Amino acid sequence: MSLAAHLAGRAIDLTRTTACHAASYPMTARFGIPHGHAVALTLPAMLAFNAAVGEGDVADPRGVTAVQRRIATVLALLGVSEAEAGRRRLLELMRRLSLETSLAELGIRDLEVILAEGLSPERAGNNPRRLTRDDLREMLLRAS
Repeated sequence: MSLAAHLAGRAIDLTRTTACHAASYPMTARFGIPHGHAVALTLPAMLAFNAAVGEGDVADPRGVTAVQRRIATVLALLGVSEAEAGRRRLLELMRRLSLETSLAELGIRDLEVILAEGLSPERAGNNPRRLTRDDLREMLLRAS
């Protein structure tokens, strides 16, 4: 586990993180949610959000087609072909692992601290689709 954590840290240092990780840091620091669980709370909605990338909001310098290919790979790994089915599959996996799937189940009702601290450009800037505070709020509400 130590080696895996070390290698993951090195990978993140090189590649940066995306919005799921960025939003998870205040969930862990402020509310004590284990990091992996915190990431998983926004992953289903973020998958659907990133799958809807377009020319006007693509942040990946490789373009929309590259993002869509990567999303298609993730969906194939989940055994589905559409983002909404992928979102549902991720939620199902969380339930099978006995993880809460909503912030409300964890007693979190105040989203402001996550919004204030969860969009660090250093951490969220690598997301393949541009993400606004309102976008993140919508995802957190879906996870509420």
